[in-house]
Amino acid sequence: MHLVQTREHVHRILSRALSHTGRAEPALRRAARSVRARLKRRDSVVNPVHVQGFTLYHRESSPEWAHGWATGNYELSTVHTLRRLLRPGMTMLDVGANIGYLSLVAARSVGPRGHVYAFEPDPYNRVVLKRNIRANAATCIEIIPMAAGRVSEPLDLHVKTDESGALSTLYVGAMSVHGGDWKTVRVEGTTLDAWAAARGWPAVHVIKLDIEGAELDALSGASEVLRRNPEVVLIVEMALESLDATGVTAESFIAAFHAAGLEYVRAITDRDLEPVVDAASVRRLTEGHPKPTVNLFCRRA
Repeated sequence: MHLVQTREHVHRILSRALSHTGRAEPALRRAARSVRARLKRRDSVVNPVHVQGFTLYHRESSPEWAHGWATGNYELSTVHTLRRLLRPGMTMLDVGANIGYLSLVAARSVGPRGHVYAFEPDPYNRVVLKRNIRANAATCIEIIPMAAGRVSEPLDLHVKTDESGALSTLYVGAMSVHGGDWKTVRVEGTTLDAWAAARGWPAVHVIKLDIEGAELDALSGASEVLRRNPEVVLIVEMALESLDATGVTAESFIAAFHAAGLEYVRAITDRDLEPVVDAASVRRLTEGHPKPTVNLFCRRA
């Protein structure tokens, strides 16, 4: 049963019970209010959830994502795209791995002979990420506790600390998009080129970038990785609110991928890969959704 339906069902049961309570009604009403308050709590999704064959632990302070995972609807079109792209033995860089859902999806596709490098600088997310790797015996996933950017040096990572949780960014401006309470932690930063050079330049087949407005920084630090892997596909979050907060237009964001040699840029949608050229096209593709955000599919033409 869907989570919302379950809650409504419990509410109906409570209402019927309260109609037959007699003198005990005040005490039971207080108990019912307590139960209802718990049901309304945004972190009330079971932990772990079981989705797409995975056991997925989550930070209970990230309810929107947890609800998506619980119903199997979280970034479903991107999940399908990854499954089409990845084959046994391939390598994916999951830059902004969060708690590892898409890393797990990739790990299942590439198998024990493949590699998934999960870049996650947020120490709180990494605790859950490690747990998910263990719970799913995903031995091909390696956590890289670093932020990918345009330089290899320590960076300030701003981590959300209020009830919405599980969110971090390198950009102060991006914090205004999400509001709430934040704290700053110092983390190790690297370019993808520097990381790959230290690893002996492994072949890379897919790179996923979802780093809250810092995607172009990571792109600028990956020129040699792109040159050495001409068939690589990038899957990149493009969130108009984050771009606005960091002073980047949709047009310049897309142009940066063209300039990097990735002339084929499309939005991943439920229907297909759709052309996207500016903010208006993003809003058209996301009409009816809470936020104007798409994942881009980028490769050489």
